[in-house]
Amino acid sequence: LNTAIHRDVAACWEEINGNDEIRAAVVTGAGRFFCAGRDIKEFVGTYGAGETAVLRPIDDPDHEMFGAHANHWHVRKPLIAALNGPAVGGGLEIAIMCDMVVMADDAYIADLHAKINANGMISMNTFLPPMIARELTMTDRRLTAQECHTWGFANYVTSKDDVLEKALEVAE
Repeated sequence: LNTAIHRDVAACWEEINGNDEIRAAVVTGAGRFFCAGRDIKEFVGTYGAGETAVLRPIDDPDHEMFGAHANHWHVRKPLIAALNGPAVGGGLEIAIMCDMVVMADDAYIADLHAKINANGMISMNTFLPPMIARELTMTDRRLTAQECHTWGFANYVTSKDDVLEKALEVAE
């Protein structure tokens, strides 16, 4: 999730919200991840040297993109996640935004903020049993697709080749 992705995905969310012909939507990733989370290179490249006069647009209160995080958006129509691969950090938050989740059998979810000594996602407590959620936010533990289904995070687990088709079926 870099600045360009936040901008582009936010535009998609607004299209979904504003287009009366769209009744439900599916969000998925391209490549081997659903979404690997924050672009750490962009973040460290902007803020890693300490004091800076330049802010990323989503962090700058004077910029029109301020607060326009793709993973913190209110989509007012049913949104189905097709997790074609791992959903990590901010990518996991996008999956949490969704009303239903279809996961590829080799996908997993992970918070991983603890690996970089950053606050974990307290939103996990809403979607998983508290002790499982706490473990995810305080460790680098990953939940497999089958574990996600067992704990009620995923509605369906299917083969990687069928995940998008199943998500489209659910959206229909």
